[in-house]
Order: sequence, then C-alpha cells, then structure tokens
Amino acid sequence: MERYEIQSEIGEGSFGVVQMARHRESGDTVAIKRIKKRYKTWDECMNLREIRSLSKLKHPNIVKLREVFREDQELFLVFEYCGRNLLQYLSEDFTDRGKRMPESEIRSLLKQALTGLAYTHKAGFFHRDLKPENLLVGSGGTLKLADFGLAREIRSAPPFTDYVATRWYRAPEILLKSPKYSSPADIFALGCIAAELFLGKPLFPGTSELDQLSRIFAILGSPDRSWTDGFRLAGAQGFSFPSGPGQGLSSVLKTASAEAVDLISQMLAYDAARRPSAAKLLTHAFFRPPELDSLLEALAASTSSRPTPSTRRLPTERPGWSCPKDRNGFESLPGTQDLDERPAAPVLPGPSRKARDALFDDQLEELLRDPKLCSVDRKREYRPRVPDPPRDSLCLNPAAFRVPSYLTGIQPLSWLSQPNLLKF
Repeated sequence: MERYEIQSEIGEGSFGVVQMARHRESGDTVAIKRIKKRYKTWDECMNLREIRSLSKLKHPNIVKLREVFREDQELFLVFEYCGRNLLQYLSEDFTDRGKRMPESEIRSLLKQALTGLAYTHKAGFFHRDLKPENLLVGSGGTLKLADFGLAREIRSAPPFTDYVATRWYRAPEILLKSPKYSSPADIFALGCIAAELFLGKPLFPGTSELDQLSRIFAILGSPDRSWTDGFRLAGAQGFSFPSGPGQGLSSVLKTASAEAVDLISQMLAYDAARRPSAAKLLTHAFFRPPELDSLLEALAASTSSRPTPSTRRLPTERPGWSCPKDRNGFESLPGTQDLDERPAAPVLPGPSRKARDALFDDQLEELLRDPKLCSVDRKREYRPRVPDPPRDSLCLNPAAFRVPSYLTGIQPLSWLSQPNLLKF
C-alpha cells in the first residue's frame, strides 16, 4: 500500500471496503477494494471468483482490474476509477432535482449494459448481483459492469445458493428457491434497473421474499400455466399464485415509449427460457436510431407514390404449352403478358407489292421520256431503287399490320434499378 495514497472512502459492503486512492508514481486515480477475509496463501487469493472472472473479461463496458496484491494476509484489488455508480448518477443528476432521465440517455445506458452483459455471458460467466450500485458511470457517460464477487461460470454444476442479488432485482426463479438458474437471472435484474431509470425509484421494492413476489404479481399479473417450472417450485414451497391480470407495465411506465415497454416486458418474463439473451435484446426496436426511423418513413412514402409493378408470370413448363396471343393477335414473349398494359400501338401500313410495281412503272415511264436515255442498259442503270420493307411488314393486308406487343408494350421498369437508400 506504500505505492498508493488513500484519499477517501467510496463505500463498504459485506465483503470489503472500497477506497479512492492515487498512485504515487503515475498519479493515476484508482479504486482499491480491500477484502475483509484473511488469506494465508496466494493460491487462495487466485481462486476468488471475482479475480478469476475479471482476469478473463476484457471489455470497454466491464470495469478493469489493474492489479492484485496481498499484504499481511489482506488482499487488495486495484480497479480503474469510474467516479460514481448508476444510483448516484440517477439521484444526483435527475431525481434530487425533480427531473426524469430522458429516454435517449436511458437507451444509451441500457445498450452499454447489455453489450457488457452479452460479452460476459458469451465468455461463460453470469453476474448474479446486478443492481444500480454495481453499474459504474464514468466520464462521458460510459457505463461499466462491476463487483463480480458473486459471479459464477454458466457451466458450473448446480445447486446454486438462492441468497444472491439484492431482493429488489431478484428473478422469480430465485425467489422460489430454484437450485439451478443461469444467465436469464441477469436479464430480469437488468429489466428491473431499466424500469427504475424511467420511474426514478425501484419497480419492486419488496420487504421480504413473499412481499417481493406479491409486488411482481401486482404489476405483471399472474403467470400462465406454461411456466411449468414456476408452478412446480411454488407447489414445493406451498405457495399458490394469485389470479388476476395485474396493473400492467404500460400503466406504470407512463413516460416510456411503446418500444421501451415492450423491451422491459420481454426482460421481465416469468419463464427464464422465454427471456431473450442480451445479444438478442440489442437488436430490439428500442435501440434503433431515430434517424433510421425517419429514413424508413421517407422510403415508405416514396414507395406508396410509385405505380405498383405488375407481377411477372413465368412460362409454365408443361408439354404442349404455347405463347398466348396478345390483343393484336400476335404471340407474346413468355413472361411479358402482364406487362402489355399500354394501349395498342398505332397501325403502321406497309406498301403492298402491287403498289410498289405501280410506283416503279410511273418512274420508268418518266425516265423513258428523256431522249438521252433510250438504251436498255441505261434504262436498267437508272432503274429506281425502292427499299424493301422489313420482313415483319410483308403482309397482304396493310391495315392489319401492327408492331408486335413485345416491342412496344413493355413498360419501363427503371425504378427497380434505383440505388438502395439504406446501407447497413
């Protein structure tokens, strides 16, 4: 401890005392946690759950364990200093001033908490003691998970003790003394914290385990029969669930948006198997940026103003199938029948062979009147060149000629080639 200068005491718990100190050489401000229990060997210290978990968890939203040392059988854990916890931040900046925390601030804090929790669960640990006092808020609004003294590995073999987590944030399966529970208990605790940020006070401030369950039922209502584990645990304790719909979260969280209420409702599900994981909750609509909503609304408005494209029908693959006739009597290309929605193309008459011969005779007679042109060779040389019409226009009846529908009836589909408005 000679390398550190103690400045003030931050707090004291059942397992240790936390003090703010300054490193004499570097001048860094740190938080030192002195464990009350005595440790005779270094191996005992290294077996602590908090040291085992934090030595493996390296994440911006998890408090950093900088150093561990032992003096006179006392164990000291040196952490980065974050200033204050979430409860102090809520009361000092909002509740004591008669203000409500804005939803944008709650969204930022919850997103950071879920990000750190998702990393913790993926690494194979669950916290078991989430509460506002164990969520630290540093400079710039950075939130960090702290106090991993009760953390356990997810793969650890049960039974687990039921005296974990502060009662106000304890999951129903723990209140019913389930011997095996896992990471969904952290999700329930964080859901209680989220509701507390909106209310400015705890959501379920029970005075006992029975009172805690009663407060949960009063708001969330009675669970349905699909929660088989809950009814089995309640039967083992001689406890019967009350019947009734409950007050409802939407009536309690009056200042919260519909997306926020839906998020907290999923986190506070009775059945642990139905609570989404922390990674899944990060994809909820509550965490969608407001700018994305405006872009989606603009895209929906622009799409509704465009003409609806007709559905393209692919040709049916069956023996003896032939292309259908269009309104002009010509065979349409496969797949373009529905695109021929414009009026029929104007009639383009083509010259018949009789008309061409008459035109040739008139021009030839005019040439023969010239005395300078009297030989047959000269006559052939000056034979007028009448261009042949296209093959498609050679028909006996000029009035029946029309441009094929697959050449003139296709509507432009340029709107399909517009670039995407959204890039993820």
